[in-house]
Amino acid sequence: RLIARAKAERNDAMVHLRLGFLSLRLGELGGQSHYEDAASEFQWAIDLQPTWPYGWYGMGLAEYGVGDSQISFVTGIKTMLGKDALTRSAMAYAKAAEVDPSFDRGLVDLANTALRQRVNIKLGVALEALRRGAATEAGSHPEVLLARGRVEREVGDGDSALVAFQGYLARGPNRGLALLEVARTLFL
Repeated sequence: RLIARAKAERNDAMVHLRLGFLSLRLGELGGQSHYEDAASEFQWAIDLQPTWPYGWYGMGLAEYGVGDSQISFVTGIKTMLGKDALTRSAMAYAKAAEVDPSFDRGLVDLANTALRQRVNIKLGVALEALRRGAATEAGSHPEVLLARGRVEREVGDGDSALVAFQGYLARGPNRGLALLEVARTLFL
């Protein structure tokens, strides 16, 4: 029914977002091709509403789900050129954070994706988005504080990392994790 509705109401971005998230769920359940369906639905939503963060966020999830080629040589070349799944995903998350710096889920996933990358690391993109988001309501969200602390520490700014981890210690649900992150940062 949702597909029929999307065909009838082509200019309704919300229908395409719903269909995209439904396709993501189907992809998680084992239908790898559904990630590509999700990406095309999110692209449609982005084309209709480029200032909504959910289309960009969904695109990041879909790109990560699509993954890379199973042929390691092809994957290596894509990674060197910045066309690998993590890079595509990070760029979509960065765009979600750019259009709405208060979108906390996008900030957290951008930071986590950037920290997982080994080549074409997007730590600068993630750090800029997290710092921009610090002035919004999302900046005080515990998950954002934790992610920001980890990125700040990774780029070598221990003082800023400590401030973020102290914020997580004050607001976050896991005191032990906060103390561990503070200790790791002080050690470095």
